[in-house]
Amino acid sequence: MVIKIGFYISLAVLFLLCQNIVAEEAPPPLPVDYVKDITETTPIGPITGFVAKLSENFNADIFLGIPYASPPIEDLRFEASRPSTGWPVLVWVHGGGYVVGATFMYGYQNISLNFATQDIIVVTIQYRLAFTGFSSTGDSEMPGNLGYWDQTEAFKFLKQNIGNFGGDPEKIVAFGLSAGGGSTAALSMSPHSRDYISSSIEMSGSVYANWASSDMVVAVTKQVAREIGCPETSAELKKCYKQTKPEKFLEAIEKIGPARRDINLVKYNPRIDGDFFPKDFTELIKESPPKPALIGFTDQEAGYFSKLF
Repeated sequence: MVIKIGFYISLAVLFLLCQNIVAEEAPPPLPVDYVKDITETTPIGPITGFVAKLSENFNADIFLGIPYASPPIEDLRFEASRPSTGWPVLVWVHGGGYVVGATFMYGYQNISLNFATQDIIVVTIQYRLAFTGFSSTGDSEMPGNLGYWDQTEAFKFLKQNIGNFGGDPEKIVAFGLSAGGGSTAALSMSPHSRDYISSSIEMSGSVYANWASSDMVVAVTKQVAREIGCPETSAELKKCYKQTKPEKFLEAIEKIGPARRDINLVKYNPRIDGDFFPKDFTELIKESPPKPALIGFTDQEAGYFSKLF
């Protein structure tokens, strides 16, 4: 038998709708009819309860299971109660070779069953992919890594706002697989993003993988520009890209082929740009504050590669 311990408050705020009440003895329990949900904003996040109609003359606002202190478990056993700090937050960065993927693929049912039931908040984020997220001219005009900047803004938003959803901004864990694992590693070391993350789980992905960082994307960007009919000088190429409809990009990419028969199979990927990555990865890792990291492989990550070759 598992006993789950927690500190909770249940509130019932009675609104008196009659003029006089005489309570000589305890009345029998009143039947409760649900009226509507209500939400109150608090420093630890929104708390949702409901209005119950007890009788023609009484309504009550009911709030159940409010965590007013951290549960007295693990190191807090036999200790004085501590303020509730909010729930840990897992942020899923999807994979897909930096060219495909979306949050809708994961839904919310299994996430809720596996994590929300364990008092863990899960956030899934989207970011720009392929030509919209990683095109680069190899210079300051269009350095690339826009997908990483998107991810950074998402983590910054969570750091500033997750407390309003009951989360702990000091317990934000980035996790992902494949390109999501590479992204998680990148976010953990870039000076623009690493302060928004407390720890990471990197599965089947690393910034050191050939497909996770390569200047080959610069040649692809210019190759696509030629197919579209854009100039190849950086400023003019960027201007032309801004004016080109997505369908034109897709047609051009179909002509040149979406992938390579090579270990670096993806044509759009991050690169060391001098901004998001101001130094090489080894130096950035040395400069980054030490944080917990869980690194490993998923079961069938290499399945596509074995089929390709």
